[in-house]
Amino acid sequence: MVVVAQKEPHVSRMAFKEIAQPQTLAERCELAQRMKDELELNMQILIDPLDDRSRELFSDLPSPAFIIDPSGKVIAKFPWADPQQIAQAVRTHRADLTPAAVGTQPSKTR
Repeated sequence: MVVVAQKEPHVSRMAFKEIAQPQTLAERCELAQRMKDELELNMQILIDPLDDRSRELFSDLPSPAFIIDPSGKVIAKFPWADPQQIAQAVRTHRADLTPAAVGTQPSKTR
């Protein structure tokens, strides 16, 4: 599982009152690291460039979630990253999420 750090849709509001919108890629990386540390996330965080091109590819929703199989096919998508819905979808699609299911090995990234 990975998280994609994009433009923060809630800056200066709600629980994000103290968060400013990053203006540079370095600031976005710092905010992503802060999120990883504070939420104790044990997963890779991919940083979207400041043009937020992943929003064009996936969705312009504030917190969408996608389950993508090892071949790159989207097998489930959600308008909101609800952990219970995601867990259920992973259980449902578990066989599709193994590299053997698509005959490929996932690429290794740092």
